[in-house]
Amino acid sequence: EQQRFGVVQRGRFNSKITDLPPGRQPIETLALEGNDVGFETVFQKKFEGYPCGLLHGRMRSNEKEETLSSFSGETRILLSTQVIEIGVDVPDASMMIVMNAKRFGIAQLHQLRGRVGRGERKSRCIFLASTSSTLPRLKVLEKSSDGFYLANADLLLRGPVHHGVALPPLDLVPDARGAAAVRADDGQVYSLEDIVAMAAGLADAHVGAPVRDAVITVPPYFGQAERRALTQAAQLAGINVLSLIHEHAGAALQYGIDKDFSNASRHVIFYDHGPLAAPTLH
Repeated sequence: EQQRFGVVQRGRFNSKITDLPPGRQPIETLALEGNDVGFETVFQKKFEGYPCGLLHGRMRSNEKEETLSSFSGETRILLSTQVIEIGVDVPDASMMIVMNAKRFGIAQLHQLRGRVGRGERKSRCIFLASTSSTLPRLKVLEKSSDGFYLANADLLLRGPVHHGVALPPLDLVPDARGAAAVRADDGQVYSLEDIVAMAAGLADAHVGAPVRDAVITVPPYFGQAERRALTQAAQLAGINVLSLIHEHAGAALQYGIDKDFSNASRHVIFYDHGPLAAPTLH
């Protein structure tokens, strides 16, 4: 997928990052709450008698190939986990429904959406949210199919949480370049580079000296697009990124730095609660 190329590599192909691959059709995208009204909107007819298939990561390679081959023919509905995110090309697939879409990042949902709209048929992708509070984040996908914009939006919208409770949603707006930015209550617009620079300023104050080299922690669900966007933002903010590591790995390293080795031995577990909760030390 072209969204997985870096900006430099894309330039060699003389293509804009917002371009669709040749032959691809625009995909109508809807984000709805998964209640009775939402289900009635999505499932306007019953699919009785439709042959169904099943696809998941624990299947053997030959079983996956057989299932996908059948989906290109007699199978009309495919129930699948996120294993279909990459490497599935079925031109006749024209509708995708993602249940509990809040469990995925925006960039990952954008990648999943790319499984439809590959043929001549008009295609639709529907993201169902279990609660109305998660709809604003999913609505971003209705507005854009630009992979770079969505990667930046993912970085900003899936921001900090405290004890598993998400902070109030951010007011996401485009900056002068068309990239995702945050608008504060006073109307000031902050780009991703501005936010990284603010974090660097806090680090300077904490250390008592300028911080120009940094190891940055990222959530484990961050893919290459999110990692690249964060690295580029840090570089524009004047920070040399030595490495990106998972948040729970950073928590484990910090525990090792602060540990009092005179204490008796004990077992420590670093548990990743997932994208909607902060890493917790038990």
